[in-house]
Amino acid sequence: MTTLAGRQGLTPPTGERPDSDALIKEARQLRRRRYLIIGVVLLVVIGGSTVGFAVSQGGGRRNTRSGHSHTVPAAPKAIPPPSATRFPEAVLPSSALFTQISVTSKGLLLTGETRASFGNSKATCVAAPIDPQSLAVGKLELGSCDDPLLSGLRDRARIT
Repeated sequence: MTTLAGRQGLTPPTGERPDSDALIKEARQLRRRRYLIIGVVLLVVIGGSTVGFAVSQGGGRRNTRSGHSHTVPAAPKAIPPPSATRFPEAVLPSSALFTQISVTSKGLLLTGETRASFGNSKATCVAAPIDPQSLAVGKLELGSCDDPLLSGLRDRARIT
């Protein structure tokens, strides 16, 4: 903080009050100086930010091969690994909720319930054979969930 004691012409002799015009004049000079310093600092900050942003965006480079000043790099192409193995897929019917897959003497067997009876006490079960090579789903068979022939237990039904 600036005091009046170190300034010539502003320090009153003892017992006198300082000249109010001189105080106002000095306050205005200090305010102008403060505004000037703040303005210069703001210009430096804004100018530096603008230059930094332009450099980071590549604004100073020119491409001599074309008329465009900016080039957009191409997205890298995804190259699948050479050992990628594609597995066969099975498309399941939407009318059934399959909950189990079994291996039988004739191949694979999917079993579950129909969507309409899911959660009921008298549920209707569904079974569908699957070709193990192509994973093609065969004809759906509907029946009682207590029927061993439907749930893939054909071999056990003959043994017992």
